[in-house]
Amino acid sequence: RLTSAHKQTMAYMTYLGGTLPTEYLMIQDIRNTGDEFIIDKGIDLGNNEGFNFTNPHGARDLYWVDGTGRWDTTSHWSLTSGGPPGECPPTILDNVYFDAASGFEAEDTVYVKMKHASCNDMIWEDDVTNNPILYGDTVNLHIWGSVKLSTSMTYNFFGKVYFESSHDTDYETIDLGYNLDGTKVYNLYNHTFFFGDSGRWELQSILFN
Repeated sequence: RLTSAHKQTMAYMTYLGGTLPTEYLMIQDIRNTGDEFIIDKGIDLGNNEGFNFTNPHGARDLYWVDGTGRWDTTSHWSLTSGGPPGECPPTILDNVYFDAASGFEAEDTVYVKMKHASCNDMIWEDDVTNNPILYGDTVNLHIWGSVKLSTSMTYNFFGKVYFESSHDTDYETIDLGYNLDGTKVYNLYNHTFFFGDSGRWELQSILFN
């Protein structure tokens, strides 16, 4: 991911190494004043100049499978509920689902260890089994859509959460009720940010921060 240090303020770069083909980059708020910079299967997050995006990355519905594991591996993401793994980890375009076919056993955990994890919607279905845990420490979670937690899971994500959206015609929704030692709670433990030009969010539960 290549972005400016200040959202909606363009940063300048000058690439002078000749035509550069790259893959899977997300670019936002950058102006390239140098040679051609080709990004295949990338994502244009807006306010960019001097980049050539080819075969842009499409949106997917991704389902967590095979129980405990890391967010940033292909071995836990499938295109169907309970289906075969092998999909690349989520981007800001992808909706992610955790459900009864996610294969969780007791004390299984989804570990967020990459510095910046992203998704569009993040949905924990109420039929998810064995009270899985979403865990992250000094990392960041960027949610570009809606989020729904569940009393069938535990939220132990202690990193920063960024709700990011722009030019919405409909509201993104935020429903945070989850299980902590048998009690329904609504805590986000660290700094929580809302970013986006004309972004809209509807809070459908209590939020403690």
